[in-house]
Amino acid sequence: MPPPREKIVERFIGSHGAAGFSSLSSTWRYESRLFSNLLNVLAYGSLAGLAHAVYFYRRFRERERRAVFLESHLAKARLHTLQAQLQPHFLFNALNAVATLLRTDARAAREALTSFSELLRLALSQSDKQEVSLSEDLRFVERYVEIQQTRLGDRFRFEQDVEPAALDCLVPALLLQPLVENALRHGLEPSSNPGMVRIVVKRLSDRLTVRIEDNGVGLCEAEDKVKTGVGLSNLRARLAALYGDHQKVELFSRPEGGVAVEIEIPLRTAVPEMP
Repeated sequence: MPPPREKIVERFIGSHGAAGFSSLSSTWRYESRLFSNLLNVLAYGSLAGLAHAVYFYRRFRERERRAVFLESHLAKARLHTLQAQLQPHFLFNALNAVATLLRTDARAAREALTSFSELLRLALSQSDKQEVSLSEDLRFVERYVEIQQTRLGDRFRFEQDVEPAALDCLVPALLLQPLVENALRHGLEPSSNPGMVRIVVKRLSDRLTVRIEDNGVGLCEAEDKVKTGVGLSNLRARLAALYGDHQKVELFSRPEGGVAVEIEIPLRTAVPEMP
């Protein structure tokens, strides 16, 4: 066993005297102060490092918050621009249909003007919204269809197959009308035969599928006009801005004739579902 500290001190005093002990004490005090100062420096350095880390982290989060804020405003501005492009386009086409009726059938024109006024009211109520419930968008497209049925008569039949559970789901504002208009202008009107446009909406797990189909002239004749038209290109851009990669738009020929556009978006409801 090594000798205790007291024995070491006694031996040191015995061999070196009181002066040696004083020298030893001074050395210990110096080493203690040195060690204490070293601890203080380390503690100060740690606190300073922590303070700098907190400061730079806060600056990083602030820059990140501003970037997200600016990106969000940029996306909203782009969506409003796309919507502003779409609204005058379909309103002009609807009004043009009413003007055509004024030259041929005044009574039918008055009925179409009633539908047009309701269409305009709905368009103004949706002007500041990017998403609406499916039921609201259906009411909008129904007013548009009423104008076109008054103009085309028996040449145009409109059908809906919509699951009731999907009516509260959120969809982009003006989702259906541009697609129905495309089906009419590029599918049914070029044909001399009576035609049909059908809307089919289903809920599939966490997705909502919307399908607009017609039995018109088919994709070969209408493909270029449909793909480059305002309606479909605008819709693709709005879906990409709203949902990113979590959306899908497909345009294809129906085996029985005509064209179908199928859209898939995330399922979200306007009214919270009861547990």
